[in-house]
Amino acid sequence: MLTRPRRNFGLPETPPPTVATPVAGKRLVALTRGEERFIYLFRADRAADCLARLAAHAADPSLSLTVDDAALLAERVREG
Repeated sequence: MLTRPRRNFGLPETPPPTVATPVAGKRLVALTRGEERFIYLFRADRAADCLARLAAHAADPSLSLTVDDAALLAERVREG
């Protein structure tokens, strides 16, 4: 079976699941589940906006991000 190489679009190598990593003055919070990756990049002074986006994504039935996933990511955002 052939697979296409994945591009990282200039992001650092995938951090371990649910790790907050500083990236050039910004914060990165990521969750990896199987082949799915949920990556949120935000400025520290805009953490409230990131939390609102997490809530909106968890409420969207067309996305596979669950409320539990969003809660875990929100905890990491607040730890920052």
